Amino acid sequence: RRRRPEPHAVQLAQVFSDDDDKASEAARRAFKSMLRSPSFDVREAAASALRGGQPEAILHLVPELVQVARNDEDRHVREEALRVLAGLGPEAPKAAVDVAAVLLQDTSTILRRAAVEALAAMGPAATAAHEEELRQLLVSA
Repeated sequence: RRRRPEPHAVQLAQVFSDDDDKASEAARRAFKSMLRSPSFDVREAAASALRGGQPEAILHLVPELVQVARNDEDRHVREEALRVLAGLGPEAPKAAVDVAAVLLQDTSTILRRAAVEALAAMGPAATAAHEEELRQLLVSA
């Protein structure tokens, strides 16, 4: 069901890299609102637009992305949020690493796979911190 991000959401994501602090703050507020939207289409579009975005801008949205990855009712939205967090790489904050580790136990095979990929993208420290959970996942597979 993966869709291309809505063009207006992609344009809004590009505002994050602007030198205009007011525009960047407005874009962050808009994304925070979109990530809390009652519409899964809007939440998914917001997360999709953030994939590959500027890490320094995404860091401002980590609490919202962690919440979405952990609790959204739609698996696709959760996966997109997790992939945005994975894009932070080794600079991912502990909350992002921790939500990836939690999702190793998810009932969705797709989310478990995305969690493994996210931890790998977050670097050796992330995988080492959750080595036992990764091992258990391999044993149960």
